[in-house]
Amino acid sequence: MADTHHNSLIADLLIEQSRCLLQYAGECWPWMADDDAERSVIETMVARQQQGVARMANLLNGRRQTIDFGAYPTEFTDLQYLALSHLLGLLVESQQALVDAIDQTATHCAVDVEAVAIIVEIHTIERENLGRLQEPDAAKAHPSAATSGSRHRRNARGLNTSRLG
Repeated sequence: MADTHHNSLIADLLIEQSRCLLQYAGECWPWMADDDAERSVIETMVARQQQGVARMANLLNGRRQTIDFGAYPTEFTDLQYLALSHLLGLLVESQQALVDAIDQTATHCAVDVEAVAIIVEIHTIERENLGRLQEPDAAKAHPSAATSGSRHRRNARGLNTSRLG
């Protein structure tokens, strides 16, 4: 049976996941030009992440715990009109911090079998999202490629990193 401390840790993780930079990017699309292919890749990661948020919320609801989704950090409001390549770097940092938080929560909730099963699923999704964000990017490896040639160079993630914001 879960104790109040475990539920509190899960609630904290729910807030961290539901108000992370990836979710903000999905809701606010903080770069200038709108490219359907780029948006599709981000939206897929956002949707997968939201599934994990829903699983945690359902767990807490079933345990009759108050669910608070929190608010986005105010510093996110400064992240408008960015070069996508800059935002990707920030997303990698944010995702790594989230994966670390998931690891810590799993460790602290190890005896809560029901919670750990959900946390393991969420960890898998977030590691996959992180891996996708970290895939090699030719435009980053060759900075001059981002400003010359085609205005629509795509990296391995399918994201256009050739535009500067």
